[in-house]
Amino acid sequence: MTSSTLNPAVLEPLFAPWQEPNAHRVRAEKTGDPAVVKQRRRASPIEVVNNLRSAVREWREAFYIGASDTTIQLLNHWFNRAHRKTTPNGEEFEFRYYFCQREAVETLIYLKEVRRIECLSQIIAEFGGANAEVQALGITEEEDA
Repeated sequence: MTSSTLNPAVLEPLFAPWQEPNAHRVRAEKTGDPAVVKQRRRASPIEVVNNLRSAVREWREAFYIGASDTTIQLLNHWFNRAHRKTTPNGEEFEFRYYFCQREAVETLIYLKEVRRIECLSQIIAEFGGANAEVQALGITEEEDA
C-alpha cells in the first residue's frame, strides 16, 4: 500500500486515552468511502459488560456513593488530581491513567465493596439483563467461586 492510498484521518484518535470512549469508527456503506464516526462508545457484544459499564459510570458520576471514605480518597487521588512526573532527561509531564485502567479499578471496587458481589453467578444475575438465566447455564462451581 502506498502513502497516497492511506487516509491519515483513520489514524487520528477520537478521544484521549484517559477519557471515557465517546466515539468509534464503523465501516462505510460504500467501498472507498471514509469510515463513519459514531458519537457513542462502541457497545460490547456481551450484555453483562454493557450493563456493568453503565452501572459503574452512574456510580462514578454520583461521586462513588456507598464506598468507604478511604476508597473515595484513593479514587480521587488516582483519577481526579494531577500527577507530575519527571523523565530521566529531567523533563516534566503530567501522568494520567488510561481510562481502561480507571474503569477496571472502579469496577472491581463497585462489585466487591459497594454491591458486595462475591461470585460470577451474582454478576450475571445482577447485570445479565433479560437473558441472565440462560447466560448462567453451564457455570461450574469452580468458575462461580
